[in-house]
Amino acid sequence: MAHRFINKAEGGWIYVLMSGTDIYRYKVGKTINHPVERFLQLRTGDPTLALQVAYFVPVLVGFKLRSLENAIHHQLAAAVGRISCYDDTISEWFHGDARNAWLEMDMMFEEFNLTVTDYYQPNQNKIVRFWGADLEAEYPLRFEFINRDNGEIDF
Repeated sequence: MAHRFINKAEGGWIYVLMSGTDIYRYKVGKTINHPVERFLQLRTGDPTLALQVAYFVPVLVGFKLRSLENAIHHQLAAAVGRISCYDDTISEWFHGDARNAWLEMDMMFEEFNLTVTDYYQPNQNKIVRFWGADLEAEYPLRFEFINRDNGEIDF
């Protein structure tokens, strides 16, 4: 539940989606919004999409989100192969078992000398892995919390 306290200004997300019609392909993308919000936008094009995993990438890591996404796409294209669109444009979809895509992602982050953890710690330069089911269960709770007049924190 720690992701509820993450503010957009603190970083962005790299996410992995799979299609229920073909579990041997997956999409890797980026967003500065809640990954479930992005997933719901994309699901209108494929109602069988599922959010597998999302990685919170803090600004403190030192990578721009777009640069990190491009590096991941390049590595995945070389390792497992990129799926081409019908008009031969580049896609964000890759071959492989979507259920194990997180393993590929974790290994790539390690190759980039980045630490991955399952626990969000404010002001740390660690990438935080959140499982799709956990994120979906808590959505639409917002990133930012507000302080009420009585001193209680609300979401």
